Amino acid sequence: MTERRLRDQGFALLIVLWTLGLLAFFGIQLAAAGRQDAEAALNVADSARLEAAVEGSIQRAMFALLDTSPQHWNPDGLVHTVRTTAGVVDIQIQDEALKLNLNFATLAQLEALLEQVGVDPRSALTLAGVIIAGRTPTVASRSTLGTSSGVPLGGRPYDSLDELAALPGLTPELFRPLRPYVTVLTDDLDSAVAASGLEGASAIVMITAAGWTPAGSHSAVSTVVRLNAATRGERTEVIARERGVFDHPCPRFTSCILGIVK
Repeated sequence: MTERRLRDQGFALLIVLWTLGLLAFFGIQLAAAGRQDAEAALNVADSARLEAAVEGSIQRAMFALLDTSPQHWNPDGLVHTVRTTAGVVDIQIQDEALKLNLNFATLAQLEALLEQVGVDPRSALTLAGVIIAGRTPTVASRSTLGTSSGVPLGGRPYDSLDELAALPGLTPELFRPLRPYVTVLTDDLDSAVAASGLEGASAIVMITAAGWTPAGSHSAVSTVVRLNAATRGERTEVIARERGVFDHPCPRFTSCILGIVK
C-alpha cells in the first residue's frame, strides 16, 4: 500500500506541476499580448497627437505670414523648427507665384526646367511637349507627339499636379524632382503680386509641415493657401491639401517632404 500510495502521490505531483507550467505559459502569453496592445494604443495616441501638432503648425504659419510685426514669416523657403509636446515639427513656406505654372509655361521653359532637375536634353524636350499637349489639344501638339502617344488631350488646363501621372513618359521618378518647382494654382497676375509683397495683396503660398517623434511616428501635411483674400472677405483661404504619413525615419526635413510626393 505504501509503494502504491507513493506512486499515486508522485503522479499527482506531476499533474500539478504540468498544470502550473501550462497556466504559467498562458499567463506569459496574455501578458505579452497585453503589452503589445498597450504599445499599439500608445503609438496610436502618439500619432494622433503628432498629427494635431502638424495641423496646428499649419495654422501657426498662416498667422506668422499675416503678422505685421518684425517677427513675421516670409514665403522664402526657409525651414522653421517648432518643438511641441507631441514632437518636433519643421515648417517650410514657399511662394507659389515663384513656381512655374504648367498651364502657362512655354515649351522652352518646361524643357529648361526638366534639364535643370537632371533630365537629359532629348527626353526633356519630349516631356515638355507631352505636358503642353496634355493641356492644349491642338493640331500642332498632335502632329508633334504623334497620334499613338496616348496623351490625354482633354482640352482644359490642369487642375492638379496629380493629373500629370496619366501623361506618357512622365514616370514618378522623373516627376518627383520636378514637383517642388511647378504649380497649377496660380495665374499670370500672381507673378506681379509676388513682387509687390504680401501685405494688402492676395498671394498664394504652400505651407508644408513635417513632424516626427522619438518613438518613430511621422506625419506631414502640405497646404496651399491664399492670403489676404480680400475679395472673399477672409484673411486666408485653403485651396488644396495633401497629407503624407511615413513608415521610415525622418531625421531631416527634406526626407519628410519627399515622403509627401506620391
